[in-house]
Amino acid sequence: MNLFGIAAHLYHTEPSNFALVTLLRSGAIHEICSNKSMIQAKQDLIILFCHLFGRRELPPIYTSKENLEATLRMTKSASKVILPPLNKKAQKALSKHEKQILKIFTSYASTFANHNSTHLGEDDELPLSKLKYTGSEDGVGGAFQQYLEKSSTPVAVRSLFVANSGHGDVFHSISELAAASRSGVYFNEHATPSMERFIVSREGRKAGFALNAYIYDFYMHGQVSTLAAANGIRRGDIW
Repeated sequence: MNLFGIAAHLYHTEPSNFALVTLLRSGAIHEICSNKSMIQAKQDLIILFCHLFGRRELPPIYTSKENLEATLRMTKSASKVILPPLNKKAQKALSKHEKQILKIFTSYASTFANHNSTHLGEDDELPLSKLKYTGSEDGVGGAFQQYLEKSSTPVAVRSLFVANSGHGDVFHSISELAAASRSGVYFNEHATPSMERFIVSREGRKAGFALNAYIYDFYMHGQVSTLAAANGIRRGDIW
């Protein structure tokens, strides 16, 4: 059963356009544009837009310190290659908005699961193998099973198999909500206006990758050959 069956996916500019509106409302863009240096303001604004639109991920092997230094030295590049981090105020505004989105969609999922519990049936299907776990033939478990049932955390949205690790219906991200939902509840994270992709992890990079600074680098130096050699952009795509 599809929880969000109306839209299979977002429009290609979404959720970046929603993120832009959020940043306009938060004052983050106004703060950037208020910089006394017009040159710096333009550069910071380009960096912000690069985080929202035209995103291209760089694999970890490409962005290793040794490889990056060798590439820049060999090409005598003026490129940064790795996109500088997002403005801190913008990062904070998107993180706050993401919490609101997560709260709304968790509430949707919970309401859906509770109202359709009879149609969804038992959550007795293993997530990966899709095999059914029905318990004992007579339906009566032993003392250990009864103890687990009494001490278990009640869940409506989260898969019972995931809940075995002690997790309840509190989710920390849209991707977790999508991955850990119970059988019968189809939740497509790509159909939600999540800001998760724009939020940087504590390590400074999200999920182990960095973003290609090709648009920012083109703005700074405009060298087509450098974009191909250092940034790895195919010449047919540079236009």
